Order: sequence, then structure tokens, then C-alpha cells
Amino acid sequence: MFASGQSCRQFVILLSGSVRVQLTTKTGRNLHLFDIEAGQSCALTNACLLTQSRYYAEGIALANVTFASIDQGLFQQCLNTSHSFAKHLLQDYASRIGLLTQQIDRLAQRELDDDLIKYLHEHAVDQRLKLSHQAIAEDLGTAREVVSRKLKKLEQQGLLKLGRGQLWLL
Repeated sequence: MFASGQSCRQFVILLSGSVRVQLTTKTGRNLHLFDIEAGQSCALTNACLLTQSRYYAEGIALANVTFASIDQGLFQQCLNTSHSFAKHLLQDYASRIGLLTQQIDRLAQRELDDDLIKYLHEHAVDQRLKLSHQAIAEDLGTAREVVSRKLKKLEQQGLLKLGRGQLWLL
């Protein structure tokens, strides 16, 4: 949907589908910031429009998406003349700041073992999970090597069985 470094020229509201917004760190890891769902606008896009800056993260469509958009000039006009539009943007920012604060807190203080086990149970279908270690790591905001090491430890404890590109919860 958008790439880091790209200029922002449109205000967008997602009508269907979902978009993942992620930041690629200097070490090459992808850090999941937030998702945009139907009916939502992107707080990052809004910030870029307001400050006339470029994107510092990327937006990846997770499924087919449809959206409505207006150009930057009309965005500014709506912001200046519509109380309900400005209120919607502020409410969205408040929500996103809360979610990002929770994400930072979770990453700073979490016990990855617990998060990994919870993730496996939430994403398994019939006790089976068909995701690469890299995909799991990106979703959890950690390195693939860390996930691989933790999964191997869980396998040694008899909690799961590893296979190529998939695993089974026991």
C-alpha cells in the first residue's frame, strides 16, 4: 500500500480488507506497529499528511483491499472545516497511541516464552500451524533465531512437533 521513504499525498479510509503497518529496523527486523481494518484510516498516513513528511514504515495489504481516498488539499480543507472529521482523526490518534504504548510495554517487559505459546494456540488450526519461523518472529517482533531456539526447546519438552514450514501442538 505504501513504502518507507515514499511521499504521502492521499488520505485513505479502508473499506474492506486489512493492512499491516510495519517498521523495518536497522538490523533488518520487521516490527509490527498496528493493523488497519475496514472503516479505519491510517494514523501514519494522517501524520505524514499533517506534517508533509514521508512514510517511515510500510503498509502491506494482508488481503484484497478496497479503499476511498481524497487528495492532500481536500484533506486539509476537511480538517479545517469539519469538526467531526477532526474529532475522528483525534480519536484515531488516541487509540493508536494507546495501542503503540501497549506494544512498547509488551516488547520491553515480556516473557517471550509466554507470548510464543499464546501465539501458537491462537493461530493453530486443528493443532497445526503452517507458518515459517520467520513469519512467527515478525508477528512477535523478535528475531527468527530466537523463535527457532524457543520452538526447539518446546519440542524437547514434548509440547510440539516441528516440521518444515509447519508445526503441531501436542
